[in-house]
Amino acid sequence: MRVSLLAASEKEVAWVHKEITNCRRTRHQMVEVLSGTINDVEVVFAITGVGKVSTAISTQVIIDFFPTDLCIMLGTAGILNPVLSPGDVVICKDFLQYDVSRPASAKDFDDPYTRRFATFSATEHLVKAAIHTTHRRKAVQERKILIGRVLTGECWLEEENTAQKLFSQLQGDIVDQEVAAFAQACTMSQKNFVAFKAVTDWPGLGNRDVYKTNLQLASLELKSFFFDFLDTLCGY
Repeated sequence: MRVSLLAASEKEVAWVHKEITNCRRTRHQMVEVLSGTINDVEVVFAITGVGKVSTAISTQVIIDFFPTDLCIMLGTAGILNPVLSPGDVVICKDFLQYDVSRPASAKDFDDPYTRRFATFSATEHLVKAAIHTTHRRKAVQERKILIGRVLTGECWLEEENTAQKLFSQLQGDIVDQEVAAFAQACTMSQKNFVAFKAVTDWPGLGNRDVYKTNLQLASLELKSFFFDFLDTLCGY
């Protein structure tokens, strides 16, 4: 099995490159790629950069020039669902770009929450493997693991009213700036994929400081879940 790992920024998953053994560095079309093994699983790892365009391009480069059996995106996200707390992990089952849509009719142009949005879904057997991982962890885990929907938008979300609408009207559990673009690229290339996000903060003024405070916690919880998932996948 060979797995592609992608993340928006190094600081969200600083542990990944430290875990890669027999590491080789290559560069293709401005995307730096690390290849090697993690726990005897062949991996290809790349940082996509922040934002949907950069993520889509980097994902497509990995898919086209570094063939693997599946793609996994790792990283952090903001909280929309009030049941979540910093450090919790979300298995991203559904992906939606909330700031790009086709209006249902002309009258809906001014209300983005009544538009029809394109959604993408993670590969079913990978979601099932992730769910199986949560069952194995129940006896030891302290953080919540939620199967949910991630909403992606280009801008850092700071308006609490917008966040409440995204939760109540689009049923988003978390929000980020990249992962729906990753999901779209994988879907269009018919690539098996899934994504895991650890949450750091709630939308609102000052949330950038909260993000920085909780980043290490989220990264460590994500690492723990990822290694458990990898074990599950090898025996699934």
